[in-house]
Amino acid sequence: MNKKFILLILFITSVCISQDEIYLSNEFQKAYLNHTRSLNGEPGENYWQNKSFYKIDVSIITETRTVIGSEFITYYNNSPDKLSQIVIRLYQNWNNPTASRDWIVDTNIFTGGIKIKRLSIDNVNIDLNNHNSFHLTGTNAIVKLPQKLSSKSFIEIYIEWEFQLPQVRNLRMGRYDKATYFIGYWYPQIAVYDDIYGWDLNEYTGTTEFYNDFSDFEVTISIDENNAIVWSTGKLLNQDELFSEKITSKLSKAFQSDTIIQIITPQDYRDNNIFKNTSDKRKWHFMAKSVPDFAFCFSNNYLWDATSVEVENGRRVVINSVYKQDFKIFDKVVEISKDFLKFFSDELPNVPFPYPAITIFNGAGGMEFPMMVNQSETSSFEDLVYVTTHEIAHTYFPFYMGINERLYAWMDEGWAVFIPMKFQRNYTGIDTREKNVTLYKQNAGTTIDLPLMVPSNQLRYEAYRFHAYNKSAFLYDVLMSMLGETKFKYALREYIDKWNNKHPTPYDFIFTFNKATGKDLNWFWKRWLFEFSYSDLAIINAYTINDVLNFEVHNKGNLPIPLCITLTYSDGTKEEFTYSPEIWENSSTFKASLPVSKRIKKISIGNKYLPDCYEYDNNLILTDK
Repeated sequence: MNKKFILLILFITSVCISQDEIYLSNEFQKAYLNHTRSLNGEPGENYWQNKSFYKIDVSIITETRTVIGSEFITYYNNSPDKLSQIVIRLYQNWNNPTASRDWIVDTNIFTGGIKIKRLSIDNVNIDLNNHNSFHLTGTNAIVKLPQKLSSKSFIEIYIEWEFQLPQVRNLRMGRYDKATYFIGYWYPQIAVYDDIYGWDLNEYTGTTEFYNDFSDFEVTISIDENNAIVWSTGKLLNQDELFSEKITSKLSKAFQSDTIIQIITPQDYRDNNIFKNTSDKRKWHFMAKSVPDFAFCFSNNYLWDATSVEVENGRRVVINSVYKQDFKIFDKVVEISKDFLKFFSDELPNVPFPYPAITIFNGAGGMEFPMMVNQSETSSFEDLVYVTTHEIAHTYFPFYMGINERLYAWMDEGWAVFIPMKFQRNYTGIDTREKNVTLYKQNAGTTIDLPLMVPSNQLRYEAYRFHAYNKSAFLYDVLMSMLGETKFKYALREYIDKWNNKHPTPYDFIFTFNKATGKDLNWFWKRWLFEFSYSDLAIINAYTINDVLNFEVHNKGNLPIPLCITLTYSDGTKEEFTYSPEIWENSSTFKASLPVSKRIKKISIGNKYLPDCYEYDNNLILTDK
């Protein structure tokens, strides 16, 4: 028998044994066979990922809400494959009347989508009217390459394009007054080509969000409103050319101090002293390295606060908050953000904030971009803390970690719910951990409670929200209770350390935690991620004999969660005992004994952090035997 064939059989067998019945689809089996991923959770010896360098010039005509741009893209094929085509994302085609969308929309969002005026690859013009050369599938364009792109080589792409923003605020971006905009999902972008699926051909239909390569950007932005200030992903390279000495002096102080500085005040607008030159049209020149996307915003009337915070020895992160002049509480955002970045860096995930700056823009909703947040002003301080911390938490997941949100949104939204919980409680007194448990309980065990490994883009809105946010955040909560905070944080740091600036999958997460904890947790992952299971425990027997309580609990929902037993004694006092989810590893029934010194009146299971779908069998009145 061929030696290579024998090794292949042995490897496939080792994958199956190590999985302990965890389902591994064909796409993932291929990756492990090719050694791009490894069973210890680390990138494999043959791991690769592609990237691009974008050089973009963009102009905004506010009178007509028109965005006009040109871009040079250098696309690097680091894969072992020879590519015959590329896939270009054209997000603005979501606004076409005929586009596929996940919900009914206001017809005022309708535009003609994005218009590609010119496309060339390695100086060869692509015939945009030739279906064989350029094919639109919705928000994707499939482009046949004039010559195949060999492994370990690159191509140069040039695109001229334009689109019109809708009359009303668009999903996650838009116009907020005549000269105040947030611009995201805006430039033609090369889709991800990876070792699992090849080209990401999933269309942008509204619900699922990012899956992008890590790329470098050089972006020049021009606004026809001469007094508009621009904030964006990356670093502003020509700050001293644009701003007056008064403004640059304030920025310098903010960039080097924990003090919150009011960079732009209402008086600055009245005095017209913001810019160095009051007559010329301005070009804003930004640079960003190794980020998965680029967004920007601008306004000619917003206020601007700034500060910075040291996240590791000798490195500070700049925090900007830009907001309407008739604000209520948005001026609190910069201080919230500063304190939260310290929490990130020092407590959870205990990893220094990875980017040099973050800007929070007072727009609408709550939406994250690399180094940028677009969010509404809320009616309460507690809600402002929640939205701000949730959106900034996305810096780690999906941006720093390169998550495929289109398929596995639970790998980022759940973390963005879970990680800030302690900070939110300490900062506001509101227990968002308990709130998430309540939200989980509302839909657990129903028809929308699907295994987390069901691809996110296959879910309708209600199922998606439950799946991506509430169930996954509860998973991380339970996982930490089982491992203990110290071991959990160590495993999380290992995962982030191994997979930052890469593209981790659920299996990379699973195998990293297994290795870091020194435990085979596949029984746990199987029930949480791959099976239909939910939180539901029942007391099926309890009695005392000779000052010993004997009890039996059945896990009806089959979900591994902690067991909390509360004993109510006849004198009214209570005592609580907690058991790890590990009690369910080998059986759905748990039997135990507890020594007791007083007569027990009632035994109960559960607490406010452990939801139970059917509480009628959670209490038992005891009689002596």
